[in-house]
Amino acid sequence: MKLSLSPWRATCTLALLLATSALGLAFFPTPKPPAGEPLKAAMHQLEDSLKILGKGVNAENRAASLEELAKFQAAVLSAKALTPDSAAKVEEKKRAAFENEFRATLVEALQFTCSAELAILDGKYKEADTLIRNKLAGVKSKGHGKYKTDGGQ
Repeated sequence: MKLSLSPWRATCTLALLLATSALGLAFFPTPKPPAGEPLKAAMHQLEDSLKILGKGVNAENRAASLEELAKFQAAVLSAKALTPDSAAKVEEKKRAAFENEFRATLVEALQFTCSAELAILDGKYKEADTLIRNKLAGVKSKGHGKYKTDGGQ
């Protein structure tokens, strides 16, 4: 017995096989990242960007500084939608206020980065540097003092 398929039939068979395989894979659960991991990753990005930006902003590193500010801002946007692990230790009645303050602190950091970005775009590098080194560093200290747990977030 000779087995032969027309090219059209072979293509249809292959497509059907791939489609059913893909459908079957869709039902396998994807592992969720451990609790706190997305926030930890965002906070690490904030820390890395702040270290780079803290070295100073000037005309020579203008493009790199704008890129780093964009990374910082993206990490803030991710982080503010999450809840720190430390919220679990807050009394139930006060938890919503705690989470709101966490988000407000990140919004404050975002405002400072937007102001620093505008300063860079206007060529006011000293002003941008001051915002980054003083204002953002202050928000970081305030946030770490209130929201950071021993686990790093």
